[in-house]
Amino acid sequence: MRLLQISIFLSLFTIFLAGCIDIPIGSEGKLKVSKDNIKISDEEGNEQNISIDTEGENVTVSGSGSGSENEDVSMNIGNNVELPETFPSDIPIPEKANIFQATEADGMISIAYDAPTKVEDIEKLYTDYINSEIFSEQNSVIEQSGDINYHQYTAKRKEGTLNIRVMNSEKYADGSNVIIMLVKDNENK
Repeated sequence: MRLLQISIFLSLFTIFLAGCIDIPIGSEGKLKVSKDNIKISDEEGNEQNISIDTEGENVTVSGSGSGSENEDVSMNIGNNVELPETFPSDIPIPEKANIFQATEADGMISIAYDAPTKVEDIEKLYTDYINSEIFSEQNSVIEQSGDINYHQYTAKRKEGTLNIRVMNSEKYADGSNVIIMLVKDNENK
């Protein structure tokens, strides 16, 4: 019994030291795990790659694929993460905002932030913004209130639909938590 335990331990230790494992999945698919990334391939040779990068307090998870669903995805999580390069520069963000999440996927960009700015001031910022000349069609503004202060704005832009959700921040006593998502129309992806 002791010999079997030692053999299993040495096998697992060898795999760990090698830093790479190929695991067959499905009929001809493979899951390859290495120090740098996880690669999933199917029987047609299409691959999906997932990598995780930690930089200080921030974590970046990114993935890319090949084949019919060739989609690049990137998610940054942490404190004061950078905006995605394709995030529209005309969408206002308060100066003291702490962007803690930024995601970019095929046809979708989203960010989430906390700010020490009062919810009423954030609401005015985005109400003024969606009533500006930037939008191509009729805007729809939906306001929902309950036990918490929650407001959602939806507006049609020339490249897609913009959704903004504003609520009370858990981080700042009188602050705001905001999620902004732009979903691009098929012709604008």
